[in-house]
Amino acid sequence: MNFINAATKKERTHVEEIIKSQPVMSHEGITATEIGICGKQNLFMDVYRPDNDAEKHPIIIDIHGGGLIAGRKEQNQNLATWFAKEGYLTFVPDYRLVPETNVFGQITDVINAFATVAEDFGGDLNQVFVVADSAGAFLACMASSILRYPVKMQPVEDELEENVPEAAKKLVINAMGLQSGMYYIYKGQVGLLQNYYMSKGWKNHSYAEFIKPETYSKLIPPCYICTGKKDFLKKQTFGFKKCLENERVHHDYGFVSKRETVHAFAALYPETESAVGVNREMIRFFDTFKK
Repeated sequence: MNFINAATKKERTHVEEIIKSQPVMSHEGITATEIGICGKQNLFMDVYRPDNDAEKHPIIIDIHGGGLIAGRKEQNQNLATWFAKEGYLTFVPDYRLVPETNVFGQITDVINAFATVAEDFGGDLNQVFVVADSAGAFLACMASSILRYPVKMQPVEDELEENVPEAAKKLVINAMGLQSGMYYIYKGQVGLLQNYYMSKGWKNHSYAEFIKPETYSKLIPPCYICTGKKDFLKKQTFGFKKCLENERVHHDYGFVSKRETVHAFAALYPETESAVGVNREMIRFFDTFKK
């Protein structure tokens, strides 16, 4: 078994263990359904809708993590349930994984999910927020930067599998919440798979500069970022925070020093006290950007 297959098998098994271990959160007060993602025959998105009588609910699009090689929407079902109970129409899309595709195929999938959300599902398209954890944070930053600054991000957009849908271009993301983000996909432990995420010699491509946080951090919407003591990628969040500070990007930051704060704790274990704390901080951050 080669390196990528071994890593993929390990991480996908780990995700399934997480899903099996998660408590079942009650869906009382919400309705959960599954829809297709436009332009994709085999990709789907879960929708969690509050059952209250609000005419237009604010929207959250939640992008799951998994190191780009693992993960599926079901791992964030409790987080999405929590958001819906907080009054958000919540969408959790799947995207293809490496090595079945590369990061540009994944960015394409996320943008297609954005285009699907832009259709009329009863949400308030003037109040759209993106939440993403781990590798999902990188994909969310790429997708949102392309939508906000298509000319600057043209080198990345040129690598996408298809043109950005018109519906996605009209979607305005008010702010983002990035949890235990994997921002540097070419550094440290995660960087061992960089040539599978992209290709050998990727550093010589025109897009290389634009996948670096030093560049894309200045192109993303305002964001709330968080990490915790036991998050093995917390140094990536520290580095990204410094980028945001250097570029004077509007942001807020949460750090939890408890031992329960493993990687992506806010997304995978939203029932814990630490997760509730940072997720409520994130919602309060979003409130300042509601129109």
